[in-house]
Amino acid sequence: MIVVSVATPVVATEPPLFQELRLLAGEISTLTSAFTQEKKLSLFEHTVRSSGTINYQQPDCIRWELTHPHAVGFALCGQQGVKWNDDVTPPENFQSETDPMRQMVAQQLLIWFRGDYAQIQKQYTIAIRQSHPAILHLTPRRADPSNITSITVIFAEGNRSLAEMTLLDADGDSTRVVYHDTVLNSALQQGIFRQREVE
Repeated sequence: MIVVSVATPVVATEPPLFQELRLLAGEISTLTSAFTQEKKLSLFEHTVRSSGTINYQQPDCIRWELTHPHAVGFALCGQQGVKWNDDVTPPENFQSETDPMRQMVAQQLLIWFRGDYAQIQKQYTIAIRQSHPAILHLTPRRADPSNITSITVIFAEGNRSLAEMTLLDADGDSTRVVYHDTVLNSALQQGIFRQREVE
């Protein structure tokens, strides 16, 4: 097992693994993946399971969607977005600056898809637990508004995409997201980032 801690926001020499991951991320123009999510609530000893899909297109288009047990999600390209919750409300257009939560989710996803480790290191201390496939353990540098205390990220073979991400919070709850059926650099469905947009 390899453990390397990166403890300062600005490092003179970037770990070779970060360089490798950033270069590999730069080769990805599109990504589509299914995911399953398990949220364990410590107080209730209960696990909430859901599943969905995620799509990415360079430089800044994200579509995140739960398909089970409810249809809810958003698509965002630059500052323009559309969000939906089929159980409650019809699709609604939004600007990213008016929806901080979805803007934050999109920004976090884009940071990983782009391999922006300089930005990640501003927010987290990163321990490299393994290089191939990469396993990274992140701890926030300061109190996180979302109450997160650590994030463990596991890459797929070849280090070109994420395989798994586990988040722990101060209340003892955990969220585990497993990505599968990931496809890189293929043509995406036309209009996938706006197909639910309000007419």
